[in-house]
Amino acid sequence: MGVKDFFESMSESNKDLFYTVVNSIQASAPKDKIDRLDNFLQQLRKEIDQTNAHRQMLGSQVHQIEQVIKHLVSYAEQDTSLEISLFLTTLQKIVNDLKIEIAALRPENKLEKKFDVARRKESLEQRRNLVMRIEDAFNKKD
Repeated sequence: MGVKDFFESMSESNKDLFYTVVNSIQASAPKDKIDRLDNFLQQLRKEIDQTNAHRQMLGSQVHQIEQVIKHLVSYAEQDTSLEISLFLTTLQKIVNDLKIEIAALRPENKLEKKFDVARRKESLEQRRNLVMRIEDAFNKKD
């Protein structure tokens, strides 16, 4: 038993309805729309990767500056000069500014959009695959 047998068991009016449904499913998932979604998805991935690379670079800067700050804090215990104090304060401000920038660069909206686009594309592909399998079942020689 299969889709073809199910189809054969239907009345003529229901067979027409079946064809209408299959054609409607096929029309709702055109290949060019899937291709456009795929291209958009690739562009989103590229933008997310670029943003993440930039965030990673900023994170490396933060880490490096924090390493210098560790040594500077120890050094500042012996040298309490205004210059060392200002230098330490400036480095700490830079670290805080970089952390704020990193947080602001989170690609959350793009990640949500990527998920939504991928889900829409997958849905369209599933529709196309369903229609192809139905066509294969009807074209299969018994």
